[in-house]
Amino acid sequence: MTRQFYDFKNGNGDSSRHSLTHLPFEVAASTDVNEHRLNWKDLYLTAVKEHIPIKTVGDKNSPLWIDDEVRHLIRKKYAASKKFRLNKSPERKLKLRKLGQNIKFHVQSKHRQYLAKFEASFKDNPKEFWSYHKVFLDGRSCANSAICHDGEVATKPAQKAELLNKYFCSVFYRLLRM
Repeated sequence: MTRQFYDFKNGNGDSSRHSLTHLPFEVAASTDVNEHRLNWKDLYLTAVKEHIPIKTVGDKNSPLWIDDEVRHLIRKKYAASKKFRLNKSPERKLKLRKLGQNIKFHVQSKHRQYLAKFEASFKDNPKEFWSYHKVFLDGRSCANSAICHDGEVATKPAQKAELLNKYFCSVFYRLLRM
């Protein structure tokens, strides 16, 4: 999900300031403070729209396969949950359960579609594939960093490389003999 905001840091402050100081701000004959506030707000937003760029950013807290359809279902589930807490009837419990199952199904479906997109575009854009996997690989700890093959244990990077080389060679030679 994306959101937009005014990027004041990269905006043209001098021209917006000049625009605001030279705009005609007529003081109306009425003494209504709200009317004056609304007039000033309109003038200010006009100057901002002219001189400040709009920046679009994505939501970093939710996975990329969670789209508006799933978010809509989640909001429906929260509303049903509130109603269920007020009146714990069997019908509301059933509705809440069905919404939860529907959300689970949609999330799994969207995730499969997202992975299929990566599989289809791997040859064209491997960077996208590895950026997806980087999310999962960065958080791993190295507490269990030993690997084993044919009874041989490797803990240091050079030993692991040798052990992996032996494994891949054995698999390759088995494939050649077939």
